[in-house]
Amino acid sequence: MKQWGPVLAQCPIFKNLSEDAILHIFQKVSYTTEKYSKGDILYRAEDTSARIGIILSGCLEIRKYLPTGNVLSLFQRSCGEMLGGSIVFSSSPKYPCDVAAKEDSLLLWIDKRMVLDVFLKNAVIAENMLRFSADRIMQLEKRLELFSYYSIQKKIAFSLLNEFSIDQRQTVSIPFSKTTWAEYLNVSRTSLSRELKSMCEAGMIQVRGREIRILQRDFLEALLY
Repeated sequence: MKQWGPVLAQCPIFKNLSEDAILHIFQKVSYTTEKYSKGDILYRAEDTSARIGIILSGCLEIRKYLPTGNVLSLFQRSCGEMLGGSIVFSSSPKYPCDVAAKEDSLLLWIDKRMVLDVFLKNAVIAENMLRFSADRIMQLEKRLELFSYYSIQKKIAFSLLNEFSIDQRQTVSIPFSKTTWAEYLNVSRTSLSRELKSMCEAGMIQVRGREIRILQRDFLEALLY
């Protein structure tokens, strides 16, 4: 367990707890770990769950299959993030989407009863769980708003302004590859590259690898209205 301390400290439900405090809590918690190969399905839509997972390594993809046959890549969950934290405590603990391993992954699983018996007796973790659930709702609302835009430039503008941290230099560091970002925006990589180039030529942004500097924020905001 000690080797996972730095990763567990990244998990939102352990925010404001030291690694030593987290490891002490896990001395009272029964847990299992499972390895998944790239492409493995962890859950299919409508599968029930009574446990939460913490990603110790790798990356998961949350995706929705539409009646049209199209697939929406809704979210990507990476190392330190949690899976199923809101679902297991709902009145109908069923996954609304498929969950698949985007790459080889290792997950730590904790039974719902253990969360109730141990975790939620800690005031810090209980508060973090409430914040986690609220943040996931806000995240879903942003995804729904993103999908309401048909223009690729509008999707790019919304994503840059609302889904990533912008530093004082008005620079955004995209936390994944261009291919993954294209999947996240539900567009092709070619289309994303073409529109980024067009926005650069228009003087709205400047692209250097995974760093995108916003040169004319008002132009991006105007695209959304």
